[in-house]
Amino acid sequence: LSSTAYEEVRARRTKPWGTAHALLTAKGHLSGPFALLNADDFYGRESFDQALTLSAEVEGKPGLFGIVTYTLGDTLSDHGGVNRGICQIDEDGWLSEVRETLDIRPAGNGLFGSTVEGEPVGLTGKEPISTNFWIFDADIFPILEARLAAFLNEVLKAEGSQPEFLIPTVVNQSLAEGEFEVRAVSTKGRFLGITHPPDRGLVVRGLENMVKNGEYPTPLWG
Repeated sequence: LSSTAYEEVRARRTKPWGTAHALLTAKGHLSGPFALLNADDFYGRESFDQALTLSAEVEGKPGLFGIVTYTLGDTLSDHGGVNRGICQIDEDGWLSEVRETLDIRPAGNGLFGSTVEGEPVGLTGKEPISTNFWIFDADIFPILEARLAAFLNEVLKAEGSQPEFLIPTVVNQSLAEGEFEVRAVSTKGRFLGITHPPDRGLVVRGLENMVKNGEYPTPLWG
């Protein structure tokens, strides 16, 4: 990785680098299998059980990672469109692609969104989607470093552009080139996240219901 290229890009960057860069900064603190997920989303107990199972499957098997997927219809907002990574998974449970789909919202009898290029996409709500709940181990870091070097070179060529270095992009590139495989397992749990400010009420009620049902104590700590 060229430190000169890194410093040149960093000097003119005014926004975060993206999720793959964030993971790479943790390299010195991670060795065995680990879970990676968004700190500002609520994933539910079942998804962590699935992640534990995936971690056991990944451990000691170079070139094997995992992802916990949700069902698209369980992750929508009542207050506007959402962006989701639609997962292409074969019948044996292997991930082949994460396709970023933008502004997904109800329309007519179904759901519609668009590709990054602006092409319309029709959806059923039953699609498996990525919410950035991954299982990796230290084997991911050399791949991230190589991909970051290529990313920096592309940014240097595109004057004024500030693209993000994202985990789904790295995964798609590496799957296409056979660098590793990703086992996908699904959870039927409800995903709680705030895309639009009014979503906060849904999240608050969802967490309150879990406490009432005895799934979580209150207060959670202390």
